[in-house]
Amino acid sequence: MAQSLVDFQSRNGVRFTYRACLPKVCFRPKADTYNDAKLKRGRKMDSKMSRPISWLALFTMVVVVLFISWQSYQDSQSYTLTPKQVLIDELRALPVPSGAQSLGDLKLTDRSTFYFVDQRYSSSVSRDTVAKSYTDALLAEGWRPVLASSNEYHSLWFCKSGVHASIDFFGDPNSPTYKLSLTTGGWVIQTCG
Repeated sequence: MAQSLVDFQSRNGVRFTYRACLPKVCFRPKADTYNDAKLKRGRKMDSKMSRPISWLALFTMVVVVLFISWQSYQDSQSYTLTPKQVLIDELRALPVPSGAQSLGDLKLTDRSTFYFVDQRYSSSVSRDTVAKSYTDALLAEGWRPVLASSNEYHSLWFCKSGVHASIDFFGDPNSPTYKLSLTTGGWVIQTCG
């Protein structure tokens, strides 16, 4: 069977040599030896480098997951939540100012990392009167103020041994609706710990 060699150079500069079989038309491409060796060397280097890099990336991800898990475990062990019933009793024990009446039932939000108890009220007296009444009552019971009410912030915040109390005012300042809430756990530990 007679063979003839056909040279071909591609657009990217790789030179191929074809062996053409006669009488059949069968082409077997044979890459230029220099370019072929260069390509093989590059593939070997990539495979040698990609395996350690992928193992390093996997190891880093595992370490990050373990670190985050450990930190969340430590955070959950570093504080104890005030029991739900204590929060409810403490909220009910706070004196309601004259002219205020509750709107609906007490609401309890129970999550694994925090508890939240709140009660809404409507008042026929001004916001300043309600704020002064709660400020006096909470300070007398050992709460410390964190945020005072102003024209910008219509809230009062207090802290006491891992519990956050807030009074949030809504509506008309002369006869406001307000929400009294107690929270424990979560972000409260850093603020009120």
